[in-house]
Amino acid sequence: MSYLDINSEVVNSDGSSVNSGFVIYKINGCTLKDENNRTITKDVVNGNVKFRYILPEYIHAMKYDITVKYVNNNYELSESTKQIEVNKYALEDLKVRDMVVRRFEDLHINMTIKDAFGDVIKTPSIVTIKINNRTQMRCNVTGGHLDVKLSTSKLLNDNYTVSVIYEKNNIYKAARYDFNVEVVNGNVTIKIADINTKTYSNVTLRAEIRDSDGKAVNGGVVCFKINGKTLKDENGKTITAKVVNGIAVSEYQLPTSMSARDYKLTAVYSNDGYNRAEDNKNFTVTKTDIADINITNITIKSKTNMT
Repeated sequence: MSYLDINSEVVNSDGSSVNSGFVIYKINGCTLKDENNRTITKDVVNGNVKFRYILPEYIHAMKYDITVKYVNNNYELSESTKQIEVNKYALEDLKVRDMVVRRFEDLHINMTIKDAFGDVIKTPSIVTIKINNRTQMRCNVTGGHLDVKLSTSKLLNDNYTVSVIYEKNNIYKAARYDFNVEVVNGNVTIKIADINTKTYSNVTLRAEIRDSDGKAVNGGVVCFKINGKTLKDENGKTITAKVVNGIAVSEYQLPTSMSARDYKLTAVYSNDGYNRAEDNKNFTVTKTDIADINITNITIKSKTNMT
């Protein structure tokens, strides 16, 4: 909140103090009025008048003519004008704490901007946000409260300087707030789907991958292991499944060497932007059913005739 103290002295032509009448005030020719739209008047006491005027928000930084007009039925009207200059408000020297954010998670910037007097700025403002001096966003801020989220999907694991720049306007000076953000790998959880299979069969291996917010992950691969041995194709190449919408699926033909018994399946998720994650699940391979045996014909051969 800013204010203007206007102190005036009213004297007679002989220099003696006037002790009656009142004054009214004008700014650039416009009479000042109160919240009820009544002209503001101040009585003259012992030749002095004091008035504190709270500057409204629409008062911009510029030069103004302040006029004090004396009114008294026993005197001729008299007024005096003086020019003043309203300077722009400075913003507070806000210290923003450094942050650590995981890749693919949003960088959340939440801050309240105040002037040097500690009052929250009220006029609409434009704020520019930069990362390492490259503009990421420009937005309008109302009520001095900045609440935005920036994607980190294109950032690598590193330290970055984030700048919140409050652009100057007719009321406030420009201000810049810098802080450090460290980007680290994100965390995921992986869960293997249940398996029911028999010997010699083709089995579908399926895993679900979600980030720390519970959102489905895209990108990266999953490889599977049975009893700690990585599954490979006929060419000896590790079998991997791409993750799409949080799901990785791989088809695997059980080798004839796998007998009917219990096994442990392991799924391992890999991605440059996330920490390694794995899940384990026990499953059972049961014996393959054999179809019924039907005797269709019996032939008997002999060197002698049967009687």
